[in-house]
Amino acid sequence: MTKAKENPAADIIEQVTLPVGICIDGVRYTKVELRPITVGQSYAASMDARETDLQVLVDLAVMTHVSTLGRALTYDELDSASRQDGQRLEIARMALEKKEREQATKSA
Repeated sequence: MTKAKENPAADIIEQVTLPVGICIDGVRYTKVELRPITVGQSYAASMDARETDLQVLVDLAVMTHVSTLGRALTYDELDSASRQDGQRLEIARMALEKKEREQATKSA
């Protein structure tokens, strides 16, 4: 079995300031960053997910990092975010994916 290669797009980060912020343990976090994930990370996250969890939110949670916490969000933390924050994260996700495509085009 070969060792998995690092994610070549890992240096691509989309900084996001959430309008409302995600409350975790009584603290509201508004500064987050989105990072690309690999297929393997997506599958691993889906294996930990509940049957009722939406895959798109599972992936978005894994992509969304809170630097001050030193980790990505959990599904439940993202699920509790405001609609405004969700819209901002979706816009950032699309921008991140565009950066990934552009990097792939340049390196091809």
